[in-house]
Amino acid sequence: MDITFAPQWDGLIDWVVVNFDAEIEGFRYFVIGNLLSPMRDALLFAPFISVMLFVAGIGLLLGGYYSALLTLAFLVFIGMAGWWDRAMITAYMVLFATFICIVIGIPLGIWSAIKVKRAKTALFWCDTFQTFPSFIYIIPVIMLFQVNDFSAIMCVILYSMVPAVRYTIEGLKSVPVDLHEAVTMAGCNKRQRLFQLELPLALPHIMLGVNQTVMFAFSMVIIAAWVGTIDLGQAIFGSLSESDIGKGVTLGLCVSFMALLVDHLINRWVRERRALLGMG
Repeated sequence: MDITFAPQWDGLIDWVVVNFDAEIEGFRYFVIGNLLSPMRDALLFAPFISVMLFVAGIGLLLGGYYSALLTLAFLVFIGMAGWWDRAMITAYMVLFATFICIVIGIPLGIWSAIKVKRAKTALFWCDTFQTFPSFIYIIPVIMLFQVNDFSAIMCVILYSMVPAVRYTIEGLKSVPVDLHEAVTMAGCNKRQRLFQLELPLALPHIMLGVNQTVMFAFSMVIIAAWVGTIDLGQAIFGSLSESDIGKGVTLGLCVSFMALLVDHLINRWVRERRALLGMG
């Protein structure tokens, strides 16, 4: 006799679709029309040079001329490769998904870290969701939201939420106990201790979680191209079907350079912040 929970999961999805189809459709149209489309259009119509200067300016502020030149090199490659529009569609999907992961994941991590049992439970579920094959997230999302950019972004959010939660919990738990005792003896309550001690000290670790969320989002957004997006992921799958190795490598480098750009800037900020806090 086989043991399976498939009928229960199928029944749950069917029940949601049957009873909340109108609400789901309205929510989908609202997000696509009022949030996703304007953000996508803004990035697509932004002049190439303005995007380059904006990102290079961030690099200059965070890491000096080296970071500015490195980020420029990444963007110039993407532009010269001829995939700028597809890259901007990929960027808007990753940016939106990362924003949602931060808004939900970090507060959830803070709430979980308050109690030891709650933190252990949250980390257990993080381990569980992180070991799921990425394609698993696509199936229920398509059944609920059909085939569109919103479905792809939902897949990215579900897959990329884990690092935001995990690193927030671990960052808050890494604050030394003696500092907790010191601020408590100084008269701080739990809320003051959280916002004036724990979060400032844990912020570099939390930002590493944000960095990992971005990396997860870039990897998942390529797989989510099966949902029907027109980003770099779709072009990569097209190169596979055409057996075009050169095109596939070029597209892969475009995705990698976008991810490396974010990784460099966040890690640069983390190093500066840790040095400022005397954390090495």
